[in-house]
Amino acid sequence: MEQQNRVEFISLGEAARRLNISRVTMSRRVKAGQFTVYTNPVDQREKLLDAAEVEEAARPKIIQFRRDLEGKVAA
Repeated sequence: MEQQNRVEFISLGEAARRLNISRVTMSRRVKAGQFTVYTNPVDQREKLLDAAEVEEAARPKIIQFRRDLEGKVAA
């Protein structure tokens, strides 16, 4: 049986809660283009975000690789 790829949309407030940031900070990130924004078909004033995109933003990012004694990058 084929599983449909359904996108889960969440509100700006829910996205802020999942990222543990304020709604104001979330709004700034949206305005800066860090997230794709969708309109709610029921309420055009409400902004929606893809939950998977928000979850990806919450994952830790590598900022520095560890180097071995010869200066080679170690995984």
